[in-house]
Amino acid sequence: MLVDDMVLVSGEIERTTEFEKDFPIHHARRLTGVEQVHAVIGGFHLTGALFEPIIPVTIEALKKINPRYVVPGHCSGWLATHQIARAMPEAFIQNSVGANFVL
Repeated sequence: MLVDDMVLVSGEIERTTEFEKDFPIHHARRLTGVEQVHAVIGGFHLTGALFEPIIPVTIEALKKINPRYVVPGHCSGWLATHQIARAMPEAFIQNSVGANFVL
């Protein structure tokens, strides 16, 4: 469902990559037909021993998507947040409580 032709609310998102088991990071492009992703904002659930091994492949997937902005939330984890910042310094924005984003 599109809200004001600007925000996509997708509902359940199917898993289409080998490394995503329970926490997807995207897949709205298939639903909308729009290839360009402007921003990826939210918790990527990459913290802890279960998810830290998929940090590198997640970063590679983000780089392929090539969003203008990447804003990891708190549940992305310290390690993933820092690796994303190093891998995508032009796109990375540090998130914090009370942050507002106008896109």
